[in-house]
Amino acid sequence: MLATVLASKGHEVTWWTSDFDHAHKLHRHVPSEVRIQPNLIIRTLQGVGYQKNVSLKRVRHNRSVARSFAAAMQTINNDSHPDVVMVCLHTLELAETVTVYTTSQSIPLVVDVVDIWPDVYLRAFPQALKSVARHCLRSEYSRAKRILQSAYTITAVSSTYLDWALSLCPDAIGRSGVVFPLGYDDADVDDAAVFAESEHLKRAYNISPDTLNLAFVGQLSHSYDLFTVVETARLLYQSMGSRVRFFIAGDGVDRQRLQIAANAVPSIVCTGWLSHPSVVALLRNCSVGLVSYARGATQSLPYKPFEYMAAGLALLSCLPGELAELVRTKSIGIQYTAGSSESLAECIRYLVNNPEHCTSMRQRARVLFETEYRSGTIYSRFTNYLEKIAVGASQHNSTPLT
Repeated sequence: MLATVLASKGHEVTWWTSDFDHAHKLHRHVPSEVRIQPNLIIRTLQGVGYQKNVSLKRVRHNRSVARSFAAAMQTINNDSHPDVVMVCLHTLELAETVTVYTTSQSIPLVVDVVDIWPDVYLRAFPQALKSVARHCLRSEYSRAKRILQSAYTITAVSSTYLDWALSLCPDAIGRSGVVFPLGYDDADVDDAAVFAESEHLKRAYNISPDTLNLAFVGQLSHSYDLFTVVETARLLYQSMGSRVRFFIAGDGVDRQRLQIAANAVPSIVCTGWLSHPSVVALLRNCSVGLVSYARGATQSLPYKPFEYMAAGLALLSCLPGELAELVRTKSIGIQYTAGSSESLAECIRYLVNNPEHCTSMRQRARVLFETEYRSGTIYSRFTNYLEKIAVGASQHNSTPLT
C-alpha cells in the first residue's frame, strides 16, 4: 500500500521481497524483476523456503534472502542509489544486511517495526523456559539493537511496538519515532464481484440476516486460537441452536484439525481459502469480527481489526493493550478473555440479547475506519514523512543523493 501511494506521487519505487510466499509456503515462480506500473518495480530475492514458521529452516531461509540482497547491491551503480530506504523489522537478517548497505552509502534508513522480533521466538517456549530462551537469543537481541541504532528514524504500526523499539536503543541520542498503523485498503473493492460472491455464499452456506453471524478471516495457524471459538460455538449451540453462526475462512497448518473439530458443531462453517471479493462478501453478511489470537500473542494493532472495521463489523477481541483500549474507548466491540470459551460465549449472548448495541458498535467501527484507518489516509501521511526525510538528507549532505 505504501509503495503504491509513493509511486502514485511520481516517486521511483523499488520493492524488494522474498521469492517465497509465506502464507502458502510456496516459491513464487515469477521473474526476478516485475514492473507493476511505470515507476514501481518489485524485485524478488531468492530464499530456500520453509514449511514451519518457527523452525531452523526458516532461519536458513532468512539468511539466504539476506545474502541475495547483499549480492544484488553489488550490482548497483553509484547513480542508482536511492534517496531513502525503508526496511521492515521482523526479518532481522535482511534488515541488518540493509543497514550495512545504507551505512556504506550514507543513505537515510527508516526501520518500520511491524513485529517485535526476536520477542516472537519466545512464544515457542513454555513460560518456565522463557528467561532461558531470552538468554539464548541474546545475539538476536543485539542484532535488533544494531539495526534500530542504525536507523535515521523508526516507524511502527503501533505505539506499543514503537516503545519496544525505543527501549532497545535508549543510548541512541535524539532517536525519534512515528506511528503509522497498518490500516486497510478498501479502494479496490469491485462491488459487482462482491455482490455476485455474496449471492453465491448465501446459497452455499445458507447465510441469513436473522441469525447473529460471526466471522474469522485469516491464517489457520498457531498465532490464533480458533479451537476456543469452536468450543464456544458448541456451548452456544446447546443452548441457542442456530441463532448464532460462525464462519471461519482461511487456510494454514491447523486447517485439518480445525475442520475435524468444527464438523461436530452444526453452527460452524469452515469455508477454506477465499478470494478477496469472497472475503469482503462474507464479512458484509456478518455482524461481528473475531479477533481471536492465542494467549500471549505479541500482536498489538494487527491488520485484522481494520479489515473487520472496513466491513462495518463489531469486534470481539482478546488482544490486550492498545487494541483493547481502542475497543473500549471507541465502543466498537467487546473484550473477552483469551482462551476462555465461557468468556467469549458470554459476550456473544450479550450481543444476541442487545442487537441495538451491536448495531451501534458496528456503525462506530465503520466511521472510525473511514476517519482514521483507511490506508489511503495513513499511507499518504507516511509518504509525506518519507519525502521530508529525503529532502532533509539531501540538504544535509554536500553532494545530494540521486
